[in-house]
Amino acid sequence: MRVALFRCNVLIAMLFSQVSVANAQCPEPGVNQAEYGTDAWNGYLYDGVNTFDAANFEGTLDQASLVFDEQFTAGTTDGGCAYTPETFSVRFKNRQTLSCGLHTFTIGSDDGVRFSIDGGSTYLIDIPSGTGYATSVVDVHLTGGDYELVLEYYHNTGANRVSVAHSEVLGDFEGEIAGDQTICNDPVDPVEFTSVSSATFCSQLA
Repeated sequence: MRVALFRCNVLIAMLFSQVSVANAQCPEPGVNQAEYGTDAWNGYLYDGVNTFDAANFEGTLDQASLVFDEQFTAGTTDGGCAYTPETFSVRFKNRQTLSCGLHTFTIGSDDGVRFSIDGGSTYLIDIPSGTGYATSVVDVHLTGGDYELVLEYYHNTGANRVSVAHSEVLGDFEGEIAGDQTICNDPVDPVEFTSVSSATFCSQLA
């Protein structure tokens, strides 16, 4: 009796699973493709290479943190819609809180990728295509606050991969202006600076 009951439950579960998949609406309905994640990436998947038209929207592929390394092999969106992990594009959007200081972003991709910190108005990294996985690094001084990060990734064929790495050096950047100053027009020879002030970044912006 227990064996028969187990088999019956398995059959019911399999039928329920098939019904659930059949009833899934694809592309995912009711998705606001303009919405940013909060300190996380909202990912919007589109059919086609380097195309982000709403008419080609297929579903969502979110990332839970700023830093991630993803290879698209499952072929299923977060909403359960199937897609082919070739000839596709993903726009990731993240409203990320970043502190004042020097920030280093390392963006990796196979194939094309673009990266912006101002909502896509300008791009710090723009790699139109490539053969194999490669990384690009950009350093940027930020005053601190919320930044609208946009990462646009697109892939044609073969292996696929996109990644984001991030490091930061927070606080002031200090230096000095001092030393003997010489002007080429002799006999002018200004005296050495005697008053020296630290050059700072973050504290002067506060």
